[in-house]
Amino acid sequence: ETHHIGAKTWAELFHRFPNARHVGLSATPLTPMGGGLGDFYSAIVQGPPPAWLIENKALCPYRLFAPCIPNLKGVHTVADDYNRKELAQVMDTPTITGEAVAEYQKLAHGKPFLAFCASIEASEHAAKKFREAGYRVEHVDGDTPADVRDARIDAYQAGELDGICSVDIFTEGTDLPGVECIIQLRPTQSLRIYLQMVGRGLRYQPGKVCIILDNAGNWIVHGL
Repeated sequence: ETHHIGAKTWAELFHRFPNARHVGLSATPLTPMGGGLGDFYSAIVQGPPPAWLIENKALCPYRLFAPCIPNLKGVHTVADDYNRKELAQVMDTPTITGEAVAEYQKLAHGKPFLAFCASIEASEHAAKKFREAGYRVEHVDGDTPADVRDARIDAYQAGELDGICSVDIFTEGTDLPGVECIIQLRPTQSLRIYLQMVGRGLRYQPGKVCIILDNAGNWIVHGL
């Protein structure tokens, strides 16, 4: 995850060893502020693009559906992404969460999913909506006690949950090959975050086709 190299503690460690050879690895080599890594590395070795990885069965193919495009007029930008409080006010509505449940029922019923939400409250509300529709769904976030979070992830992997709604918890360092559907309920201006969200569903398994339900309009900003 070397895109974090610009963080104070990481950069301090990097510069402490000026004569060392540094190799940084990342699937999303964009810094959190959207810039490059030229202050730390003298060369970049570009890996194969997602299309090649899909063709060669390193990633699974996907189908993307865009059920709705939220109206983000009036949502300001802070640190290269949407203001989280304002974003949550737009996304945490019965209409948007209800549409997400309906589209999942129609397009991905029964497929294990991860939903990325705009706030803790929005994630909790989305999980409740799914449960009301008869699905086994829980919520996790950074403040969820570790034992509870681990138990819910274990239940998900064991097929005892249909999905997990989350906020800022599964974008990095997560390897759950069984994810077959990604539900985006968090608009983002960050290509890095977008790729990380989508990437959770692209772990390869024979015959798997990931369904991406973009309820956030992210494909318009970042393409396919």
